[in-house]
Amino acid sequence: MSFAHEIGVAPDAPRSAPAERPAIPTATYLFRADTRMGDVVDLALSDRALGPDNSLEVLSVGSSFGAEADSVLAHITEAAPNIGSISLTGVDINPAMVEAAQRGTYLTTHEHRVRPAPGARREALDLQAYMPKFDVRPNADDPTLHHIDTNPLRRQHEVTFWHGDLRDGMQVPEADLILANNLLFHLTSTGAEKLVDSMADRLAPGGVMSFGANPKQLHMESGNPDAADYPAWRRAMAEKLAARGIRTVLYDAKRKAPFVFRREA
Repeated sequence: MSFAHEIGVAPDAPRSAPAERPAIPTATYLFRADTRMGDVVDLALSDRALGPDNSLEVLSVGSSFGAEADSVLAHITEAAPNIGSISLTGVDINPAMVEAAQRGTYLTTHEHRVRPAPGARREALDLQAYMPKFDVRPNADDPTLHHIDTNPLRRQHEVTFWHGDLRDGMQVPEADLILANNLLFHLTSTGAEKLVDSMADRLAPGGVMSFGANPKQLHMESGNPDAADYPAWRRAMAEKLAARGIRTVLYDAKRKAPFVFRREA
């Protein structure tokens, strides 16, 4: 099985922003291509002991209703099937999102979302075969949708979702892998910088932190024509993080902007 594909339905819903609570979408993407999650997981696992006596701490910031957390959990267990305990904490400022994430059930589609070869049609995925770690069943009202229950995999590890904001000094465990995919560009540059500072405070030695590649995003605060340039902001953050011993390890090649960082061991 490979998680190199992106599958989902419905337009992207913004992650929780400070100013308002977004509506909870009815369906979601799993294994989003724009996060390059497989590459990020490989970096987080590299140079680590991966036997049954070893553990891994993961933090999903702006966790929405849990698809990112479930995706990274599936990635890790595929890449390191013999790993011991995985402790995964999701954090979101929207309590309704947190409540939804705690259920571990949502809708997704069978559509193959990787760009096909010229002239080729997108093909449907057999989700029940594609995601054996989850409970997958068709949606009776719409054959293009499937119900996903991720609790069979979650129950094998320690997965929790908390309501709060890291910028307010919220206490969470020090993490080996921190994800803030498709979140930071919805904030002001100042607010996002404060959040990155808080994430960096919680990144363990040798740990990896990812903002997501998202090469289409050019500005902070989507829809605001006066918003700060997001790739330039990421470059500025890379310089600031480097001064703290957290260095760039992956770049968004299209925008020439860093998006994955590792703290020195």
